[in-house]
Amino acid sequence: MLPLIQQCYDAATSAKSLAKAVQSSDVAPLNVGEWNDMDSLAAARPQMIGLLDTMRDMLEDLGGDLGVTDPVSGTVVAEIGT
Repeated sequence: MLPLIQQCYDAATSAKSLAKAVQSSDVAPLNVGEWNDMDSLAAARPQMIGLLDTMRDMLEDLGGDLGVTDPVSGTVVAEIGT
């Protein structure tokens, strides 16, 4: 494969396996993102908010002033299959 196509394929395959490895409740979707550093995470926030805005009307208000999301974050504690 061409290098760029291979890189895209590898990224998609990794994301697919990560998505399969994450189990959430039956009703709550869980999105997982990984960045190299906190600056990259902060820079990605506008795009993440934009993505959420495209589906906000489909999500249920969680109450307790949470709105439609309950964001959490943390550092990677284990990597499987790398």
